[in-house]
Order: sequence, then structure tokens, then C-alpha cells
Amino acid sequence: MKEFFTIDDLATMTMLSTRTLRNYIKQGFFDGEKIDGVWKFTTEDIDRILKNDFINQSIQSKKNGIVYEYMANDIKLVNTVCSIYDYNNIGNEEAKRMCSIIMDLINTNQYDSLKFSYSYNQKTKMVRIILTGTTNGIYNLMNTFSEKL
Repeated sequence: MKEFFTIDDLATMTMLSTRTLRNYIKQGFFDGEKIDGVWKFTTEDIDRILKNDFINQSIQSKKNGIVYEYMANDIKLVNTVCSIYDYNNIGNEEAKRMCSIIMDLINTNQYDSLKFSYSYNQKTKMVRIILTGTTNGIYNLMNTFSEKL
């Protein structure tokens, strides 16, 4: 598992822009560590970020937007799919591991252009992954993800 995540990783996870995340840092909503000019966040930092109600509302809006945008777009030039994967009874450490695996796969850029959302609800112990993109891209990504679990 990664020791740290960059602001780009955090942007991919939350669907918030890096500019928005930097503004949140500047406003004191969350913190990370800046090393050699690069923001780095531990899994504990990310847990604190995701527990912040203000940030969580922004993230939820973006997540819901993925599905809405997919449904609202009646013209698709290639075969596409919107998939929601729910994994139940997942502990905190396993959720972090799942997040790390999916982030590493998404960052390879080998699965066509995908839109991606990841969330973990500690109360219900559920991981939710939302993906939109080409049928082959999502199929290949999730097969590789399943193998690495």
C-alpha cells in the first residue's frame, strides 16, 4: 500500500479539482505535508478529509454528478457503461488497501478514459466504487482490481 497520496491522487479520489483542494487547505479545512513543493497525504490525512462535513458534501455532489451526467448524455460515440460496485463488511484497513489498488490502476492510464469515484462508509462498512467509461476499459480495470484483491 502507498505510504502517501499526492494532491492529484486526492483529486481523483474525491473528484474535486486540485485547485479546490488547495483552497480547502488554505482555508484550514484539512492538512497534509508539503515536501519539496509537493503535497503529500497519508491515509490518516485522507480519513480526516473524508470525515469533514463541508468537504464531504462537495464530494457527494460530485459523485452523484457522475451518474447524472452519464444518464443525461443521450449521445455516446462509443459503447459505454456506468457501474456502481458495493463491497460490504469491509474493515478500515481493507478499505484503505482497496483504495490504494484502484488508485494505482487508474493512474496507469491504460483503461481508456474513465471517470471514477471511491468512498468508504465506516458506519456501514461499505466501499462504493462508481465508474463510467468504455465497456472494455471498465471490464479490464475491474478484472485486474479483482485479481489484486
